Amino acid sequence: MLDMSASFERLITAGSSVRKSSRDVIETVSAATEVIAARMPIIGMALIFPLWADHAELSLMVPEKVEAFSQSGLAIMSSWWAAQASWLNRIGQLCEKSTIGVAPAPLGETEVGQTVLALAVESIEAVAQIGAAALAPIHRGATDNARRLTRC
Repeated sequence: MLDMSASFERLITAGSSVRKSSRDVIETVSAATEVIAARMPIIGMALIFPLWADHAELSLMVPEKVEAFSQSGLAIMSSWWAAQASWLNRIGQLCEKSTIGVAPAPLGETEVGQTVLALAVESIEAVAQIGAAALAPIHRGATDNARRLTRC
């Protein structure tokens, strides 16, 4: 039988993950603004004096973005794959249980109802996980760059 208390706790945890992702989006945008502000003069100087440009910093700009977005894409696909596997498993259980021909009962008291509720909780958790996984490498790269560039 599905433990409603544990399910509620899992939903609260998923909500906390979404709230953290929201804060991370704000931090990412703020850090990206700082990074752009720090790098624009470097790019401008490189256009005017290419021989004396900060080639080390210029050489980081594209590869770090490719790396962050590649990691983000891999995280999305990995999380999505795990969610799909879970959903397919639950849908299979739901199909199996819905064909056994039992009398109707309140949703949470039947195996079908428990499967539906478990599917709902797992779906919400999966969406929260996908968002967090997608944002993490981009957030890390932007905030690390902002710290590094503002120290200089």
